[in-house]
This record gives sequence, C-alpha cells and structure tokens, in this order.
Amino acid sequence: MSVNLFFCDGFMKRILLVYAVNHTIQNPLGGVAPPSGLSWIQKSLYVKGFDYRTCDLSLAREKEDIEAFIKQAVNTYQPDAVGISIRNIDTSVNPPRTFFPFLKDVALAIRRETDVPMILGGPGFSLYSKKCMEIMAADYGIVGEGEASFPELLNAIFSGNELSPSVAGLISKRNGAFQEIPREIFLDYTTFGKARHEGIDYESYEKIGGYYPIQTKRGCAFNCIYCDYPYLEGRQYRMRQPSVIVDEIEELTGTYALNHFFFTDSVFNFPSEFCKSILDEIIKRKLAIKWTAYVNPRDLTLGLVERFKQSGCTRVEVTIDTLTRPTLISYQKNFSQEEIINADACFRQFDIPTYYWINLGGPGETQETFGRNLAHLGRLTHVTKGWIGVGFVVLPGSPLYDLAVQEGRIERNGIREPYLYISKNLPEDYAEQIQMFAIDHPEWFSVYDMLDTDYRQMAMKIINEKIRDHWPMQAGYGEKRRQKYRQGDLKIMSHQVYLEKLQKKQRKK
Repeated sequence: MSVNLFFCDGFMKRILLVYAVNHTIQNPLGGVAPPSGLSWIQKSLYVKGFDYRTCDLSLAREKEDIEAFIKQAVNTYQPDAVGISIRNIDTSVNPPRTFFPFLKDVALAIRRETDVPMILGGPGFSLYSKKCMEIMAADYGIVGEGEASFPELLNAIFSGNELSPSVAGLISKRNGAFQEIPREIFLDYTTFGKARHEGIDYESYEKIGGYYPIQTKRGCAFNCIYCDYPYLEGRQYRMRQPSVIVDEIEELTGTYALNHFFFTDSVFNFPSEFCKSILDEIIKRKLAIKWTAYVNPRDLTLGLVERFKQSGCTRVEVTIDTLTRPTLISYQKNFSQEEIINADACFRQFDIPTYYWINLGGPGETQETFGRNLAHLGRLTHVTKGWIGVGFVVLPGSPLYDLAVQEGRIERNGIREPYLYISKNLPEDYAEQIQMFAIDHPEWFSVYDMLDTDYRQMAMKIINEKIRDHWPMQAGYGEKRRQKYRQGDLKIMSHQVYLEKLQKKQRKK
C-alpha cells in the first residue's frame, strides 16, 4: 500500500487517539474489549499519512489513573490534535446513569496538558453530539462513521483551509451556534480490508480477561423499537469479504497470541449465508479460537448452530426482550415465540452457553403481558445466565424516540439526557415480582441484585482476578441469594425503595 505522508511546516502531524471508555467505572461485568472503532480510524490515518498513537483509558482503574494516562500520553507524544472516541453515554439500566461527568473529566485532563484541536467521535457521541461538545468544550465532532471525514477534517485544520462541505457529519460551534454538515451516505465498508492494530495494548487485555472485537459488517435490516443501529449504520448490510475477516483473525492470533473474539455485529447470524461463509472459513483453516456473538432466534437451524460449535463458539448472547406475542409485535421484533423456543433447543443440543437478555415494561406492556412474560421465561431450558431489565433508554434515531415524542414524553430534538421509557400499565409490584422470579430461578438476575453486598463482592472478585468466563460464579451467587431469602437475610423491595437505597449509596460515594 502506498502512503502519502501528511507534513505541515516540515513535520509529520501527530494525532493522539483517546479511547474514552472505562469499564471499571461504567460496566464492570460487561466484559472488557479493546477499541475496535479506533483500529479502523488508525488505518484511515495511516493511509492518509498521519502519525498516530492511542491512549486507552479502558485500561485505567481509578480517576487518578485516567489523569495519569492522559498526562503521560500528551507529554511524551506532543500531539498536534486529539481525537476522542466515545462509545457509551449511559448504563442503559433502570435508572440510567450517564457518563457525562467522566467525559468532562477526560476533556479537562487533556486541556490541562495541551490546547491543540480536540475532535470528538464514536457511537455515543453521535447520539448526543451537542451535549458532548458543550460539556467537553471540544472544537469539532464527527457524527457517524469517521474513517473518511476525520482525516479530511485534519487536512483542512493543518492546511489552514476553510472546512469543506464534504466533511460528512462534521459539527462545530461558530459564534455561539452549532454548525452541522449532514451525512447523506454511508461508507463502502466492503472495501475496508483489515484494520490496523498496532499500538493497541492487546497484552494487557489478555491479562484482564478481555475479548477482541471483530466487526464483519455494518448495517442492520431489523427494526427493533429501541435500537439505534439502523440510525448509526444504515439499514443496508455492508459486508466485508469473509476471507479477509478470517485473515484478520488469523493475524491477531499469530501476532498477538489472541484467541478470544467477540463478533460485534448487531446480529451476527444475519444474513445467514454470509455468517455461514465466515464460519466455514474458520473451520477450513482449523483456527483454534473461541468466540461469542449477538444472535437472533429468527430462522436458526441445527446446521448453523453446529457450525457455531465446530468453529469455536463458547457463548451466544440472545436479546429476545420479551416472549408474549403482543409485546413481540409492539417491540417490533422480527421473530416469534416459537422461534425463541427453537433457538433455545438448538443451543441446548450443542451445549453452547446462552445468555438471555429480557427487557420488560416497554411499549405495549400490560399487567397481563408482564405476568405472562415471567411465566414464559420458565419455558427456556438452556439459560446459562439471564438478565431482566425494566424499560428502555430512549435513543435518538430509534423508533422508540418517535413514539416517546408522539406520546408527549419528550420533546423532539430536546433530549439531552438519557430518558427511560417504561409502560404506564405495569403492575404496581413489578419490582417485587422480578425479584421473586429470580429467587426461584437462580440463573436469572436483575438490576435489583446490584445493591446486594454479595453481588458487589462477586463483581469485584471478577474484576480483580480478571475472570473472563464468570457465569459459574454468578450461578453460585444465584443459589446463595435463594438461601439468604429463605433464611430471612434478604428482603424483597419495591422499586421506590430500590431507588432510595441507590441514591443513598451514591451520596456516600
């Protein structure tokens, strides 16, 4: 590959890429993953001739560590610009807790060390671009895909040229008002080839039990009511070449000795023939890897699940959200109750650990469907771990956003903080019902467990001992939770009591 180096004033321009994610602060049990998006930004900078270095805040543990990471990176590298990748904005649980204070601290730490242009990007930023621009006092931002726009913006900044209208997704503030350049098309992801991984500290991720993200395609053809993937990536699938995808996996296993991968597509098994071609390529090359992915129950077959097993699948994550026919329709899911049960049987036959994610209390949920949903969960016979949430965070660009505007819950273009949508027709004791269900089914968990001392101790053990496959520990907690309830050492609480205890705990911090 030929590279045209970008020089200005006789010097190659240096770009510091900051991964503004911290798993210890944001989601300690969600697993740790390297910055996959930045690996593509690194490639785009490489192709355009910029020098770059990554400052990965996901590897920091405390606020002081974060400040030290930034100070060292800025002072040793002396960048000409700083790009900040923002992946998540909130915890997506009830109630949602935002990461805006964390992001503000990141920006302040950078500004204490340098005044070079600060440019924001990433999926979290793309959903709350103006809010992030304000609290982080950034100079520019790129909404949506940044592989083309980010180098083009840097070129304009360093050349002293006027910002081109072709910088798709650009947002900046001039004379107190935001100026935005709309994004009209998505990039041709099919031609991207392989990402560039140098500079990402994979050795540290291996030590802390991390998974290594691989994106096989962009876009999502489904229409789940709460989801922002179609907004961020479009509805048309843009698929990489299966051989190139597996080349990249093989390179990571050889160069960095990695073998735990997470296919980060919104849904890995669609389109099904494309998924099969990737798995067949892994099987053909006899790669000794382990992988997990998000899987949709629609049209799942024993043949495909057998390929999962043969290619190294060690876990699937299935976000079904609901099991009753009325709420499957109101949630705009593309599968049926029967397909959920079929998928469960397929995973059981090949003994693939299965994580289920359920979100009750969304649009169309009633007292009747709520009770039926809990009853239907008992029909799932291969639950390695299940999580029950209540309500959905309303994401800009999602169908739920439009519904919330229509119902008068939020104002269009007025959402600046995460808003939790919960059906107004839930039973008053929905929190108590969820807790009792979990006590009777130790493999299921909910947000109400997070105040339990034993649960928090388990979480810290997982973090401190870098335990990658921690579901056996969580199953052990589930049994202990049941024993504590039977002995009178665990009290069932209403949602209001839960909120009061949570607020008290946060005030102590």
